[in-house]
Amino acid sequence: MKTKMRKSLVTLMVVGMTVVGAAGAYAGTSLLRSGAYPGESVAIETNAPDTAPVAGEGLEVSYSDAQIKEILKAFSAFEGFETAYAPTRMASGDVYQKAVATGDGVNLVFDHMLVNVSPRDYSYEYEGTTVSLANGVQGKWYTPSDTPMLSFKAGDRTVTISSSDESLSKSEIERVAASVAELS
Repeated sequence: MKTKMRKSLVTLMVVGMTVVGAAGAYAGTSLLRSGAYPGESVAIETNAPDTAPVAGEGLEVSYSDAQIKEILKAFSAFEGFETAYAPTRMASGDVYQKAVATGDGVNLVFDHMLVNVSPRDYSYEYEGTTVSLANGVQGKWYTPSDTPMLSFKAGDRTVTISSSDESLSKSEIERVAASVAELS
């Protein structure tokens, strides 16, 4: 009985984090489009290659100084958790929106994905499929609700990436996951 309640609580927390992140992304996008942030743009720059990228390869993320400051501020809200991690690549057509400190980590909100960095691994109670990322890190695909999520370790953190609008394929998410690194 306790295990079932614990699983229900963890599922509710993960779904809640996903919904809150998606709502924040939607609100942030609406505010940007409406001009509510005069002179501000959280849109990332991309380092466009001399030639077109291979289909599905994605683009390098170049966070602006303001975005880096925002991400570092979100991580600094947690004592002992100040070191920031972020993807260095994103799927083609995606846009970084904002960083949000949650009750249990930091959400990096993009248009088509949510990157949650937490000190806890919520995937351990779920059945899933283990995958090896391009950087050699082991990840786990699991589906606590309708949205597949990929969790993996980055240093002393657990990173979970999902695409709530389901516009990104698992292989695109795995490429993004392999690019997550300490933000410097």
